[in-house]
Amino acid sequence: MITKWLRDYTMLALRIDKVIKTRTKDSLLDYYGPPEWAELVERETVQSGEQLINDAQHLMNSIDDQGFEPRRVTFLTKQLKALETVCRRLNDEFFTMSDEVSLLFDIDVNWLPETTFEQAYTMYDEALPGHGSVETRLKHWKEHYQLPTNKIGLLPELVQMAVMESRQRMRAYIDLPENEKIEVQTFTDQPFRALAHYQGNYHSRILINTSIPFNLADLLYVVCHEGYPGHLAEYVLKEEYLVKKKGYFEQNVSFLLSPSFVISEGLALLAHELVFPSDEAQNWLSEQIFPRVGIKPDTTNLLKVQRANDLLMGVRCNAAFMLREGKPEHEIISYLMKYALLDHQQALFQLQSLKRPFCEAYIFTYFYGRQLLQTLLSGPRKHAILGRLLTEQVTPSELLLIE
Repeated sequence: MITKWLRDYTMLALRIDKVIKTRTKDSLLDYYGPPEWAELVERETVQSGEQLINDAQHLMNSIDDQGFEPRRVTFLTKQLKALETVCRRLNDEFFTMSDEVSLLFDIDVNWLPETTFEQAYTMYDEALPGHGSVETRLKHWKEHYQLPTNKIGLLPELVQMAVMESRQRMRAYIDLPENEKIEVQTFTDQPFRALAHYQGNYHSRILINTSIPFNLADLLYVVCHEGYPGHLAEYVLKEEYLVKKKGYFEQNVSFLLSPSFVISEGLALLAHELVFPSDEAQNWLSEQIFPRVGIKPDTTNLLKVQRANDLLMGVRCNAAFMLREGKPEHEIISYLMKYALLDHQQALFQLQSLKRPFCEAYIFTYFYGRQLLQTLLSGPRKHAILGRLLTEQVTPSELLLIE
């Protein structure tokens, strides 16, 4: 049942996103509810940050009167805290990075010691073939597995093969709705390698960028992250289990700056390991993908390289702290180059990504999401826990409840 409270919650999210779009031309909301509600907000005057704060606080003060299940109350309260925090930023309130991350994402973060990144360098050293510095060998590895420019037209077909394989493997642990379907499409001239686009009603798209180099060794890593059992699987299954079966209408509102995305990004980073454990990804790519484009596999330990890549996402977390503290951009770029093993152009690109308005804290969802979930999703009950993460409302501070 769609109550007035749920309608007001939805309208708040739509109004916040309208203000953000007005200021930045960027939307942070995916919405699958009644289109007439979105149309109504579109016709409204843009609301002030102060009014939106009042609306968020009213919803928080009245949530206990709605008769929702206790875990649902907890989930919605934390989502509202995140929405209120965005409203306070829209009202020109300043937060330290640690405070903002805590309020938005329900996690505690601190500056990561650089010794953390040394673990990644050790993994690279053990995983990459050849001799010389880690930086040189990593560069050669990326070049070796890059899809040749004259074969870029094969990329959608290769992605489709990876989608079908990962979806089939996921179905061994959790069913998908019978009428679920997915398409692979391409795009260009955007600073993203791939994007998951859920259209609602069990229909999804994976979008692949054909205008930037694509590392085929990362094919399953990317496809599982965006698709199965990552983002699109989560969208499909939560629509099935929460919206359709339980009537949790709030799942039609997917606001990027909220605690649920810590779970989503952590799960997505671990997705490939769940359906391609050990060296299975490396074997499948060597048998099914590399021969089609004339790439000869080497002795790389692919899984170890990808775990090192994920660990170095922590460098960007530290860069986000530096950005919020007002450090000079050249200093942040130098830090990214030194510790994330990036060239100047790559570091500049990362800096621009970290400066995305209102999303400066989002980088923490990746590193900390993976850290929170990796033990849960590597034990003997990992597939049962995966099923729960894909079908239940879970916030970071509640993860212990699903063990």
